[in-house]
Amino acid sequence: RYAGIFLITAVATFTQGCNRSRVYSRYCHIGKEGWERTDTMRYMAHVNPLFPYTSQKEREALAGKKAICQTWVELRVHGEYPYQNIALAVKQCVYPQKLQWCDTLSCSLVNERGVFSGNGIGALQYRFPLRRMELTDTDSIEVRISHIMKKETLHGILDVGFSLERVD
Repeated sequence: RYAGIFLITAVATFTQGCNRSRVYSRYCHIGKEGWERTDTMRYMAHVNPLFPYTSQKEREALAGKKAICQTWVELRVHGEYPYQNIALAVKQCVYPQKLQWCDTLSCSLVNERGVFSGNGIGALQYRFPLRRMELTDTDSIEVRISHIMKKETLHGILDVGFSLERVD
């Protein structure tokens, strides 16, 4: 009986953890001293392989083909974070074309009842969509994220992440 429960749990965990559309995902840890307004989190995502689950022959045939990708900001927040939201400045640049976007992201961390709405126990995890873009397997994307809150130092933000997923 327990073996069956273990097997179901293991399969569910494996299938949820295996995201075939995820091209890039990385977190930058925020130290105990907090996140200073002048601290910028930097990510450099090399999109190759944009089609990671294809054979070498298929990859060669797909060379130069564009895929639609969604970019995300991800946060891990401790329960002691004192605010209901966080405002972020996000700069994205795609190379070699040098396409640039600068966005301001206002991220609500609570639901309509005022309760923190992230997933997890202890540290709550949040995902916020940025933008969709067309990329090829020769592209790279540089992302810079900083907070633009009035308070100079934010405490309670544990990690700031960026991820890129194929959506086509």
